[in-house]
Amino acid sequence: MDNQIRDVIRHILESRCLVVLTGAGVSTESGISDFRSPDGIYARWDRNRVFDLDYFRRDPAYFYRFAKEELYRFDSIEPNQTHHLLALLEEKGLLKMLLTQNIDGLHQKAGSRTIIELHGGITEGHCLKCHKAFTTKDIREEMDRSPVPTCDACGGILKPDIVFFGETLDPSNVKKALLWSEKADVFLVLGSSLMVHPAGYLPEVAKRSGTHLVIVDQHDTAHDNIADYKLEMRLGDFSKALYEAFMNPGDR
Repeated sequence: MDNQIRDVIRHILESRCLVVLTGAGVSTESGISDFRSPDGIYARWDRNRVFDLDYFRRDPAYFYRFAKEELYRFDSIEPNQTHHLLALLEEKGLLKMLLTQNIDGLHQKAGSRTIIELHGGITEGHCLKCHKAFTTKDIREEMDRSPVPTCDACGGILKPDIVFFGETLDPSNVKKALLWSEKADVFLVLGSSLMVHPAGYLPEVAKRSGTHLVIVDQHDTAHDNIADYKLEMRLGDFSKALYEAFMNPGDR
């Protein structure tokens, strides 16, 4: 094992307050596209329209064409090794908080429970007019009947509980994420470009609090320059190495 990887794993396994931030790169090995790679979601869909709240209000059909092809297939996708590892580390008491930018629900499917979804998720939705709550199943059934799902109570447009551009993130989630970033003694970033705020700001908060900042990503990120360790490797390979070290402490 590379010495740098060994040092990173040692810091993680000796940590008292491990906090992890995950981005879209965590789910690519499950077959879900990330956003900014050459074959990612923004290569196929207009980034200025797909998650823009104002545009959604004007033309929700565009979002639902995207959602039908990209989002509402998540229930048929299984968590990968990284998702399962993070759930295991939480179960064993090592991982104190999981912060995610992902909306796919794969962390929860793998068993993670101590989690903050910074950008919301697709498991629920609401009517924009009367605010009635709907499940993913409800919205999908409406999508089968109409290009734009509408509320059975008032006829308003349904919107999944994803935080769109133009919407404010849940203030309580942001506050909790900032507090956990300050408390962390190891802050581990997996598969995030760190270009979207406020999630991209959290590593700075952690670093100012004296944490070890570790970034694992095959691509450049916005905070490589302040990281204590930047591992340019597949997340699956990193997760395998961390799992083996965690399960076989005598071999470290």
